[in-house]
Amino acid sequence: MAEFTREQKNAIEHKSGNILISASAGSGKTHTMISRLVRLVTQENVDVNQILAVTFTEKSAIDMKEKLKKALSNCTGDKERIYKQIALIPTCDISTLHAFCARLIRAYFFEVGLSPDFSVADESVKKKMQFECIDKTFKEFYQNDEKWFYSFVDRHAVARKDGALKELVLSAYEFCISEQDPFALLDKCQTEYTKENFESLLAQYKKDLVDEVSKLYQDLKVAQLSLEKMGLPKGAEFAKILVFDMEKVLSADSVYVVKSAFSNFALRFNFDRNLTEEQDELKQVVKYCRDKFKKVIERFSKNLCDNPDDEFNQFESVKEHTLCFNKLVKRFDEIYSAEKREENLLDFNDLEHFALKILKNTTD
Repeated sequence: MAEFTREQKNAIEHKSGNILISASAGSGKTHTMISRLVRLVTQENVDVNQILAVTFTEKSAIDMKEKLKKALSNCTGDKERIYKQIALIPTCDISTLHAFCARLIRAYFFEVGLSPDFSVADESVKKKMQFECIDKTFKEFYQNDEKWFYSFVDRHAVARKDGALKELVLSAYEFCISEQDPFALLDKCQTEYTKENFESLLAQYKKDLVDEVSKLYQDLKVAQLSLEKMGLPKGAEFAKILVFDMEKVLSADSVYVVKSAFSNFALRFNFDRNLTEEQDELKQVVKYCRDKFKKVIERFSKNLCDNPDDEFNQFESVKEHTLCFNKLVKRFDEIYSAEKREENLLDFNDLEHFALKILKNTTD
């Protein structure tokens, strides 16, 4: 195996546990994988139809099968066994993940209560059906005439229309359905509005502020020392004042202290004149730090109430909002799922979930 690198050899010969092969395009990943499959077949007596290899596209799967066939044809050894393995390649599980899932579901459809003649919806069909189902979902809630729903829609309405909210529900659904337990995240969100989590969020918010200001502080401190060495009194003094302001932020007990102390921050820029090119570069650094510091403080402050008690009340009130949102997402899922069953359709997410359920049922 002189043509392989040490890392590629390790990947080919690895026997126990998981291994991750990560490399850029054209670096030989496919060649390495084919060589690994050949080793399994010729040295470990693994049959081709015992291997699952998934690719991103059908074209890649076809290409991998052809390369495996060619590689096995060039092998020496038990020719009868090799020819038998080559004969298995056309029907082996080298395919896209979703093609494998579909085959598994058709074979064990009874495990998940499906009809074996289901169709797989392509992206355009899926989107069309989802838009129809989100309209049905909202129409149902409008007809139920529930106050919470009207309040919720009003909060998210854009120009008195609910289109943006529908898009938000669909986006949240797509995120959830990509998880192994699709709605565990939504359910978890409902339990997150505690005092402890609130304190944790505040601490993280303060850390984010400190991280941003620290970067500016380091650049400004270097500039201040350089200005002092160059004998530029106005620039050095201005940088010194700005350094002091940043230090107050970095040492503040909370973000509320920062908001209160810098509510009207407006440090007038003052600098020496008749500068050299090097001195002018320092001036631009200091000016950038001043402008950026002001923007950072304003951005962090505008998202805060005036005190933590008001902040927590607002934080806690979001729980009801989250419950409302979760109702919409879950009801959409019910309507969309029923529509797919009616049409005997599965989308790609269904393929993943049903395949996983079958695998769990057969291993439990």
